[in-house]
Formats: sequence, structure tokens, C-alpha cells
Amino acid sequence: MNFKVKTLGSLIALSLLTVNVPVAKAHNDQGDKARTPNVHFSTHPNMQSSKMLSALTASMEVQEMTNEAPPWYWAYQGWYMSEGAFYFGLQPNGEYGKTALFSIFGKGTQSNVEACKRGADSTDPDTGMSCHIPYDWEVGHKYTFNVKRTGQDAAQSLTTWQGSVTDQTTGQETIIGIVSVPARWSDLQPSLLGWAEWFLNGELTCAQRTNFVVKYNDVSGVYSDTATPWQSYISDSNPNTCATYDMTGTYPTEVIMSAGGTFDGDNNSGGNTDNAPVAVVPADFSVISSSDGSIVRELDASGSKNADSYSWKVTGGKGSFWLQEEEKGGWVSALGQAKVRALFPANSSGTAIYELTVSKNGKQDTKRVTITVTAPENPTTPDQPGTEFPEWQAGTPYVAGDKVTYEGIKYVAKYWTLFRPGYNDAWKLANPSQITEWKASMAYSGGDSVIYQGKTYKAAYWTQGNTPGQHSVWLVQ
Repeated sequence: MNFKVKTLGSLIALSLLTVNVPVAKAHNDQGDKARTPNVHFSTHPNMQSSKMLSALTASMEVQEMTNEAPPWYWAYQGWYMSEGAFYFGLQPNGEYGKTALFSIFGKGTQSNVEACKRGADSTDPDTGMSCHIPYDWEVGHKYTFNVKRTGQDAAQSLTTWQGSVTDQTTGQETIIGIVSVPARWSDLQPSLLGWAEWFLNGELTCAQRTNFVVKYNDVSGVYSDTATPWQSYISDSNPNTCATYDMTGTYPTEVIMSAGGTFDGDNNSGGNTDNAPVAVVPADFSVISSSDGSIVRELDASGSKNADSYSWKVTGGKGSFWLQEEEKGGWVSALGQAKVRALFPANSSGTAIYELTVSKNGKQDTKRVTITVTAPENPTTPDQPGTEFPEWQAGTPYVAGDKVTYEGIKYVAKYWTLFRPGYNDAWKLANPSQITEWKASMAYSGGDSVIYQGKTYKAAYWTQGNTPGQHSVWLVQ
């Protein structure tokens, strides 16, 4: 591919009729010093490219920016089949505050919504409509934009299109604007351009502009005639810009765009000026659990930048979903390495959130992966672990030498007990090489390994209640 590849429900908030603010700038000439960075999402090879769309969706997450109001506009641009185009995106505009925008370019557009003003990138009122609302978006939140056809007026030969944005952290959807366009424009092209635009002085060099890191992903749509999904991938990018692009795979579906800061004379990135760590995690995804036993999916953070240490932990669905260091390893809720295995027990369902924190020189960056877990349609009771290590049963007395499995970890009883394994001195690990999350109530023998606050420790001798990193019995690995 022709770009630089690195390892790299909704509550509707109708704010349309109460907005009375000037229209923010959505576009400006970039000048000769630095061109607008962009990436092109095209029809995935397994889809038909000739069809048009009745709806189109795309997400973005501002992961870093150097101040609260850098003059950047992070947006997507799409096109109608015959004429006309649209934009939607986020602006940290210093003059108007944080905003969300939805603009349609072309003659013959109209809107009764006060948030939508005539004139798009121009004082000429017939160049289109620009809808602009105050929107207090946050760094680190994922925002999903949607533009869809909501109506047709055959008498006036118009079709109506709605633009909205949803904060995936809160689940709240906000309508940005509603605009009618000439029916001859038809529906949307199956194509989208993600870009970042500096909308002030176009003569500034890349090195003179403020930094940002933004993820563009989840570009999809709905075909007009079949109502079936449209899928995309990143087919190309603009290499002569103020940005670098981090993406993986033969058909990448997401990109981390980094721009501004220290650059050389050829507009290539010279890196972070302060070498601050930047966490890079996989995109959110869905899985179907199995009736036959647990399943795993790899979470790879090795594409993170300037990271000396990695800490994965389960923050959503803890106790139902797990992490695993390696095949047949223990089930834990935290691990201190770049690549881990997300583990989903048999017949499980719900939302699993895995959080990554990378660190360097006292600085940290944190990102999350949300995984939607669906139970199989016809679940069956999974086979119990082998008879040598059956599942621990509450209320069952165990004597010295009895073997059990609890939360995926194998234990051996040291003496008579009714207690659950891992929470007292009555149980020891069957395999000391298993790495489990440290528990203050658990007794550990010499050679046992644990995870604590993202780091791996090994016990030098028997211990109980001594915190790793705060007592010499624990040796950091």
C-alpha cells in the first residue's frame, strides 16, 4: 500500500433550536508550508463498490492535544453520488469553545434549524449550509458521527439528511443539524476522507503547529437498496503532510494520526518533543463466547510510542472476564506486558473493558479497549476440568492433597479447609510458575510469581501479606 505503515442507545439531546452562535470556520487554505493530512476510507475488497449509501458512520477519538484550543479541525468528508459534499467533525475552537460541526456543500441546500447557517467556508449563502453546536467533547472519549437520509419531499424535489454525534462513553447522541438537499444529488458515495486541518495561518510550518494525536476508525454505512452493511478500509493517505500515520494489517480499518510539534524540513515527524508515552491499543470489537470452553483474543500494545512499561487490567466486567499471559496460564485481572490474551469464559456475555497504561520517565498514557461479548445461541454446559483438578465447590470440605481449579488456576490443599482458593493459607499453587494477581490474604511459597500494579514479582521465600515492591521478599522480574 502507498503509505507509511508502522506497528502501530441512545439518549437524543436536541440542542438545535436553542443555539445562537456564529458559524465556526470549517475550512481554510493550508498554504505552501504544510498540506492537510488525510486518509482515505474506501470500499473493502469483499464489498460491492458501485452501490450508494443511505447512511454513513465514522468514529474519532482525540487522544492528545497540547492545549485546550489548538486551531485544528478533525473531520471526515464524504460526497453525494452526483454533486455536493458533506463534512462532520470536532473543533477545539478558541473563539467559540469546543464544537461539533456538520456541513453540506453545494447549491440548493436549506434548513429550518437555527444551528445551521447559510454559507459553508464562504460568505456566499448559496455555497451550502454549516451546522455548528457547542459540544463539550473530551480527550480520550470515542465519538461516533452519523449522517443519514431521514426524509424525502417529492413536491419540492428534496431529500433531508441528519447529522449527529454520539459519545460512546456516555451513550448520549446529539443531533448537530438537519439539512435538505436537491433530490438529484441522490444518496452517498461509499467513500470517506478523514483529515486534520489547521484553520488559522496557513503559512506556518509543521514545527510551528501544536501537537495532536487522533484515532480515525469504524467507518461503515448502509446500502440504499438492500439495507445491508457497507464496510471500509484505508486505501491510501497523503504522505506530504504534517502527520505520521500508524496502522496495521493488509486492509487497515483504523489509523492513529499524529501531527504538529518537532518536524524536519521535509514535513516528516521528528517525534514527540518531550518523548511522552502514547498508548496504542486495538480497536473495539465483538466476540461470541463458546459452549465448549473459554476463548481468547490477543491484545497487542507493542505499537505504543515511547513506552518503558505496560500495564493491562480489566476495568469493566472484572470477575467475569480475564487476562492471560500465555496459553494454559492463570486467569488474572492485570498483567505487565505489551501483548496479553483477553480471556472469555464459556457461555459468557456482557461488556469487557481492558485498560492499558504505558509509562516512561514518570509520565503515563491510558487507553481502553471495549469488547462486546455475546453468548452462543445454544449454550451447553462445558466440560469440567480434568478429574485431577475439578472445579472448586463452595461448601465442600477439602483435605491435604486435594486438587481443584478456581478461576482458571490450579491449587492443592495444604490441610483441611472450606475456604476458597487464593484467599488464605490453606491452598498453594499447583504450579508455582503460574502468574496470578497478588492477594494480601494468599500465602505464597518461594518461587511463586504474581502480578501487582502491572509488574511481575517472584517470591524469594514463604510470605503472606507483604506487598510486592514494598518488601524484600518479592523480587521484581
